[in-house]
This record gives sequence, C-alpha cells and structure tokens, in this order.
Amino acid sequence: MQRQDYAPPGTATRHGIIETIRPFCLRKSALSVVASLLCLNAASAAEVVAKAGKFEMTSTEVQGLLASLPETSRSAIAADPRVLEQLVRTELLRRAVVDEVRASGFERDAAVVAQLDKLRDEALMRQWIANKAKPASTFPTEDVVRAAYESNKAAFAAPVEYRIAQIFVSAPNGGEATQLSAALKKAAEIGGKIGNSDFAALAQAQSEHADSAAKGGDLGFLPENRLLPEVATAIRTLAAGQTVGPLKTAQGLHFLKLLEKKEGAVPEYAAIRDSIATALREKQAQQLEQAYLSELGAKLGISVNQIELSKLQSTLQ
Repeated sequence: MQRQDYAPPGTATRHGIIETIRPFCLRKSALSVVASLLCLNAASAAEVVAKAGKFEMTSTEVQGLLASLPETSRSAIAADPRVLEQLVRTELLRRAVVDEVRASGFERDAAVVAQLDKLRDEALMRQWIANKAKPASTFPTEDVVRAAYESNKAAFAAPVEYRIAQIFVSAPNGGEATQLSAALKKAAEIGGKIGNSDFAALAQAQSEHADSAAKGGDLGFLPENRLLPEVATAIRTLAAGQTVGPLKTAQGLHFLKLLEKKEGAVPEYAAIRDSIATALREKQAQQLEQAYLSELGAKLGISVNQIELSKLQSTLQ
C-alpha cells in the first residue's frame, strides 16, 4: 500500500487528502473459473489441454497444478484467464528444461551435486522445523478464539471515518517562489474570513479543488487509515463543526472542517473467527519454533571463539 499525495485540481480524483488504495477486487463470478477447473468430471480429466514438442499437459495435470497453488495465486488466475495460460506455458517450459538437463548429464557435475545437496539440506531443515513447530490439531479451542476476540475488539474494529470539508490552495512542493508567495497570501485572506463566513460558501468561492469546491468543500466520509498522516493528526483534534488550517501537504495548503465523525464498527465474531484462529496458530508455531531452537542450542552448548571471529570480520572490511 503506497501513499498518494494530494491530486491537483482538474484530475479525476474526488479529493486530495487521502491515500489512494487500489485493492485487488475479485468478482465472485470469476472464482468460478478456478472452481470449474478443480471440479472437472472424469470424462474430461485426461483431455490434453496443451502441447510443446513431446511434452503435453492434461486437464488432470492442470487441476493438480492449480490445487498446489496458494489461494492468492488461484484468485489471480480466476480473475484473468491469461494468467492460467501463462502458468501452463511455464510448466511445459519447465519440463522441457528439466529434460534437457537430465539428457546432458549436467546434474552429475560435482559443483552442481554439491549445490543440490545444500539446497536439499536447507529444504529438509525447514520441513523438520515446521514439523517441530506445528501446533496441535486441537489448537486453538473455541474458548481461546473467543477470548482473543473479546480482548482485542478495539484492534478488530473498522477505522474511524471522518466527514471532512476542505478549502484547498495549490502550492506544490518545489514550486516557484512567486507561486508559493501568492498561495500564502491567499491562505492568509481565507484564514481571516473563516471565523465569520459560511465554510461551504467560502469553499465554493475560493477552493482550488474543483470537485470538492462544487460541493461546498465536502469530501464525504473518509476512513482514518486512508488520510495523509498530517491530515489524520489534525482531524483527530477536532470536534464536529471545528476547523483547522492552513495545513501544508506536498501539493498545497488546506483548511479543513470536521462535519461528522463515525466510529468504526467491530465485526461480528463469526465473520472473523477463522482469521483469528489462523493468527493464533501462526503465533504458536513461531513460539514453538523458537523454543525448539533455544532448547537445541542449549543442549549443544554452542561456543564461539570471539578473537578468531573478530579476525575474520576484519578481512571483510
């Protein structure tokens, strides 16, 4: 997630004090692509779907390949059929390369054998530690999950939303000194009028952000986690009806008025029960892994010659 600065007037952005977020949206209908592939009937299971020289892939093989992928990858394939085709092409190329390697005898080269042994040992070690750190199948119990939910409700709550109005004066960072001087002068004039004027009318007349100016500066409800940090910090201090400004951002000067504040709702237990359970299992796995490694280190009695190690360190400088 990356922050986007305030968009200058005239862009398609409806306001300029939020972080732009582009979530990967997945339509339910698109999920049926993967679902269909994973539910192929027996009649079509052996059907060849792709060929490359002497290599071919059947529907059954594609089904197995999809089943081995993480959920995020399957979602990407469901959203774009071209991704599935590229996956199949890549798999055929992989088979062809492996075939060439074996035919050439390259895998019997001493250096290659040593590297493969090292990779095998590392993979075996990771699998062994994962097995040692695997939580019991009964963990977490329903009581533990429920307790985690009750004690962390504030963390599960949706972000607070603020309905904000703004008056914007363009003054981008790096702009010409004359432009900044003019912007500061205009901001000073606006600041002198805010206390005695209708904010919406002033925004319509003075704001340089066309979209919000047409609505009296109203930006609608914005979640706190999408606001630029400097804006979020300022807005938290306001009560409904209060104003703050001028506030400098990368693109200019803002006068902000808090119209409404809406507290974030806590999702129902059933909606996040599985994600809490998963997080608890991951946390316990980390704890079990650390306990195993600490116990093994204590058993081995590891000692290090600091003098010799320091000598080696000096050769790296």
